[in-house]
Amino acid sequence: MADVTTEAVSAVVGRVYEAAYDQERWFDAVTSLRDLFGGSRACILHVSPRTAKAVASDLDPELSSQKAIDTLMRDPLTAASAALPVGKVYRWPPPPDEPAFRRSELWQDWLRPRDIYKGLACNLIAANGSHWILSVDRGPRQDAFGKEDIELLQKIVPHVLRAGQIGRRLENTSALASAFARLPFGVLLVNGHCQIAQMNEAAEAILARRDSPLTLKDGTIVATGVQDTQELQRLVVDACSLVDGVMRGTGGTLLVPSDRQRSDLARLVLSVASFVDARAYSLASERCAMIMMTEVACRIPDGFEMHVHGLEDGAHEPEHFALLDRLRPDMARASLAATRLGLERARGTVNALATIGLPAAVLAGNGRVRATNTLFDQEKTLFVATAFGGIALANPESNRLFQMAVQARDGEPVSRSIPLRSALPPPVVVHVLPLKRDAHDLFGGCDLLIVATAISASALVPSPTILTGLFDLTAAEVRLATALAKGLNLQAAAAEAGLQFSTVRTYLNRIFRKTGTNQQSQLVALLKSAHPFQQ
Repeated sequence: MADVTTEAVSAVVGRVYEAAYDQERWFDAVTSLRDLFGGSRACILHVSPRTAKAVASDLDPELSSQKAIDTLMRDPLTAASAALPVGKVYRWPPPPDEPAFRRSELWQDWLRPRDIYKGLACNLIAANGSHWILSVDRGPRQDAFGKEDIELLQKIVPHVLRAGQIGRRLENTSALASAFARLPFGVLLVNGHCQIAQMNEAAEAILARRDSPLTLKDGTIVATGVQDTQELQRLVVDACSLVDGVMRGTGGTLLVPSDRQRSDLARLVLSVASFVDARAYSLASERCAMIMMTEVACRIPDGFEMHVHGLEDGAHEPEHFALLDRLRPDMARASLAATRLGLERARGTVNALATIGLPAAVLAGNGRVRATNTLFDQEKTLFVATAFGGIALANPESNRLFQMAVQARDGEPVSRSIPLRSALPPPVVVHVLPLKRDAHDLFGGCDLLIVATAISASALVPSPTILTGLFDLTAAEVRLATALAKGLNLQAAAAEAGLQFSTVRTYLNRIFRKTGTNQQSQLVALLKSAHPFQQ
């Protein structure tokens, strides 16, 4: 073993923890491990029941091909590695299996040509039929790993394990915070063993109630009844599973307590669904299940008996209710997925505008802020925070127009551009742009995009990226708007945009509607006024 300094080891451990907070840095961490041990290669390999992926120090597309993966999956040592204890460093291949391994297809066709001869390996995670292995390898012309190498890697492995745990927890926390934190009903994220990874405030409140039929036991969610606990576990396992290696499990719905005699307990409807995989070591992690908790109302709503009588009178057949009941969990999951996607789309929109220097925020229909970019957060002179998570413009006269645009309720929202009078140059226009156009989005909630642009006289034509980001123009609309901003007349602009002159008026009217303008001169002036706050 070559002399290894404390500084070199500390640098490697530092990169490992950097990767915990930024999954894209696992490549750097793995590469630094290879260099520290003087190896030919190093990688973190994720093996699931039907596939394998790796973060490797050396990019090798052929080694990541399906043919190579199939060979890996057929090798007996691949299956045996899953049973190795987590956190224990061992020689690879194990000495008793080495002669047979040297004759294997995996060694002869894939590893030997790549100078992967002997190595050290450690099982990092084993969960739900998948496992993650850290491997550092040397070639046949290099010294074999010795006792000191094993001892050094054994000291580094606990940091790799903790970094993986931190990364997975951060992923789960970020996902929950971005989508479910403020929902009015309880949401839990659990692994396949019903151990809670994260929960929102509503779920905490439900579990803390005396009459709650659900409790926590050593971090695991259990029901008051044994049968309810077993059924909940079955649904969670199903939601965390794969069907034929491709389709996710479906989960299902459970009413707890199922014993109607337990009148002292609140009754909860639990909808269990698959959740997007978190990542560990920049690779897909164990699958999680999402449990949505809603309380059954104690009071029978007015008119409920009439509906029951209608069923008894034959107005609805029992199988119709059964069919609708089976569809309800899927509709609930779809609504939550749409909510999460809408929030992520809003964050992507404002972050994209930050890259071109534009402060931006997304507001819900009630005026509350859903997403902001860093430039908006740093802007202290244009916007002020208001009660209940809202925002206002600092100038009172401009704010009156701004609030009218934000609070408009009649019909489809319209784009509005509001001048903000300020003693400090340059003048600013605040654009209020509806995010929901033609789609009937029932669950999105993110309705208005707020963008601030500086005004200056300029002959510059804005880029397609700016036009798309600011006004949600289609590709054809962007080409037409760009041509008009260059000073071309409508017929010439249509030709440059590749549009039939007979249809160009339709495109122009859509551009007017999206930009809040009425004339070509207004449109050109608006497009040439869109400049970033920072270059």
